[in-house]
Amino acid sequence: MQKIADFVGALKGARLRGITRASRAVPFLMDHAASPMESVLALMLRLPIVRGGLGLGLPKLNADVPIGEEYQRFTVARHVYPDIFFEELPLDIEYESEEFHPEMGDWDALDPASRDAILGKTKKDKQRMRLIQTMGIRVFQVTFDDFKTSASFDLLTEQLLKQIEDLSGKSQRRKRAQLNSTKAILKRSSMLASLLEGSPT
Repeated sequence: MQKIADFVGALKGARLRGITRASRAVPFLMDHAASPMESVLALMLRLPIVRGGLGLGLPKLNADVPIGEEYQRFTVARHVYPDIFFEELPLDIEYESEEFHPEMGDWDALDPASRDAILGKTKKDKQRMRLIQTMGIRVFQVTFDDFKTSASFDLLTEQLLKQIEDLSGKSQRRKRAQLNSTKAILKRSSMLASLLEGSPT
């Protein structure tokens, strides 16, 4: 993130195509995304409503969260790494890639070693999410289907706002009204389409 910011900063004011857009994007850069789709999701959560996002603030991506003493009897691990972490709630938004889920792909076409690797990864992910939940962190799962249409993303947004409402104890009525304005809906649909262009699942 810092390298990109420094590079763009050094070119600020230069007559170079795209540099103004790049300068506007720099404040929204985030480090430590584990996949392109995780980046898309994090950006949609973070970007202000006027720019096509949900305006939920700055999350931590794959944050290093120490496992407290009271939970260490449940695992040999000493840290967990939530995908997209809103620490103050606390809420972990997990992007579930289709790449690692046999029920979503052509399972029969895989060789035995690949099947074992996928099953091992899936099992570890489930154990990791269960541990995160045991630590009192709410886990909210997102899949590529939640991005396929504006309607599916809007449904995801409603569910997410309900989670935030429950965790924070604060009404999200004003946020809902802002997000449901015609201008915000159109901007969000456009931003989502732009970010998903050419993105893998």
